[in-house]
Amino acid sequence: MAGLTTTLAALARYRQALAEPNVGADLREIGDLADNPAGLRGFAFVPETLAPGAGLVVALHGCAETACQFDLACGWSALARRHGFAVLLPEQVVGNNPAGCFNWFRADQQSPAGTEARSVVAMVDAMVTRHRVDPRRVYAFGLSAGGAMAAALLCMYPMRFAAGAILAGMPFAQAHTLAEGTRLMAHGTDLPAGALAEAARRAAGVAGPWPPVQIWQGLLDTVVAPANAEALTRQFLGLNGLPEAPGAVTVTPAARWEIWRDRSGREVVTKILLPLLGHAVPLSLAAPDPDQQAGRAGPFAQEAGLAASWHIARAFGLVAARAAPRRAGAHSGWKWPFGHGSD
Repeated sequence: MAGLTTTLAALARYRQALAEPNVGADLREIGDLADNPAGLRGFAFVPETLAPGAGLVVALHGCAETACQFDLACGWSALARRHGFAVLLPEQVVGNNPAGCFNWFRADQQSPAGTEARSVVAMVDAMVTRHRVDPRRVYAFGLSAGGAMAAALLCMYPMRFAAGAILAGMPFAQAHTLAEGTRLMAHGTDLPAGALAEAARRAAGVAGPWPPVQIWQGLLDTVVAPANAEALTRQFLGLNGLPEAPGAVTVTPAARWEIWRDRSGREVVTKILLPLLGHAVPLSLAAPDPDQQAGRAGPFAQEAGLAASWHIARAFGLVAARAAPRRAGAHSGWKWPFGHGSD
């Protein structure tokens, strides 16, 4: 809990530092919605060149963070402007949670009837109607509480999302009160894949199929224990009926990539562990490719030699593969510092 308190205080200072006129200037607040039971605010970036059938990224912020600041940290609107997709950024209101967190840990939010999930889906519907984005190309991404919310959306509405990416998130339906959520963040859970998958199915009330997911985690995270990334991986492996051992592993100085594919060869679950990352969005501000420079450093975004938003956008099929990531170019003499080797 101390780690979370420290992070929230740092983020409050960050919010003051970013209180400049141009922050979020490219985002526009979504107007009245037919269905917004949680009363969430919603912001969107839609490039002028958006073509009918374009994709949509739903980006969910962490605690005490605004939608505009989250977009600034991740660089989603910058990527969307260059590549012609849309971005939706739901924003929690303090009336729902005083810390501005999505209420992923509350039992009443862990079914498709949950008000916060319904509000997010209503915003997606509004984007589809107003901007003609392709409902088959909607993707969920989130950090921390937003990452847990992204996991919940993927589990509760698997037919509404084509894929997802969870950064420093928690497994779905494994906490039902604030106290349980705090313990889960700090320690994770040892439940096996089958039990985690069954809890998700029971809470969601659906049987799948489940969208592909990337699970990102900094191993220096003191707010969300890395054990949660392991539990999330087991949960989605269980949902998809995949074995515990990954089909491929690649290790570089920046990250360890573990990939599980289905019988057709499609990547279904990918786990990315970053040995030098804390509780933050990983950035690559010195990368030669401008696309990989998107984002701004702050308490929840830090240089890591790896641009998460760019990699995720490529996995979603929103960014062309003109500059493929050099995941396979690990230094031959380099040793992974956390006790795992490269297959």
